[in-house]
Amino acid sequence: MKLARLRGPHRRISSGAGLPYRIRVPLAKLQERKNLPREETRAPALGDGEQLESMDSAPDYVRLALTSRVYDLVTASPLQYAPGLSHRLGACVHFKREDLLPSFSYKIRGAFNLLDSVRREGATSVVTYSVGGQGHSLAVAASALGMQATIVLPERTPRQRRSQIERAGANVVIHGSGLEDAKREAQRLAREDGGAVFCHLHDDVRVISGNATCGLEIVRQHSAALDPLMQQKRALGRTGRFSNGIAPHAMRGAAEAVARANGH
Repeated sequence: MKLARLRGPHRRISSGAGLPYRIRVPLAKLQERKNLPREETRAPALGDGEQLESMDSAPDYVRLALTSRVYDLVTASPLQYAPGLSHRLGACVHFKREDLLPSFSYKIRGAFNLLDSVRREGATSVVTYSVGGQGHSLAVAASALGMQATIVLPERTPRQRRSQIERAGANVVIHGSGLEDAKREAQRLAREDGGAVFCHLHDDVRVISGNATCGLEIVRQHSAALDPLMQQKRALGRTGRFSNGIAPHAMRGAAEAVARANGH
């Protein structure tokens, strides 16, 4: 069966009649796309149409992490070498012992930084939603700051997690079958209570920068942690996205973190 014919120096594929279905259908779609008019060039955007955030407008997370109030509550957690796991994997493995922090999780960093900020703005109570881990960290942070916290949990949340949050001093509300239901209820409760602030425990600059202090500690405790970043920078080249965006922040953050650790 003849699938193609030569026309000059180029080979063109025929209509595809007689080809197997798994080849014929994708080929037809490809040829159809090639015949479509070219779209006009537009600025990069997210799938929902939101404009991508440029490096010029992005928050300076390194500066925000270095100036956060996280260490009013926590101390730097140790970076512990794991000899057994390192031997098994043929690598140098360390554990960042965030389980030694007050809520047994790195999440206490972002939660405390967020609540410290809203308290300074005059808030005395907060409302959020969670399935356990984030809510527990916020409850611990709120107790340390003398604030009242209400955590809305979906019905599927394990009883043990509910108990942990209650023992930390927060008011627990059970509502809905999933996180979206819990979120809407938390927003409603915040609206009804004029003095309560609804808190996002993920998508908030203060949470992100507070959690980022964990990364800065790793840089101070083990400078070789930057080696994979430098290897990626070399692989992408000077014009790569890493070189233009992430690397300067990582390198500057490392320098500032080491300088602060040395007392300069």
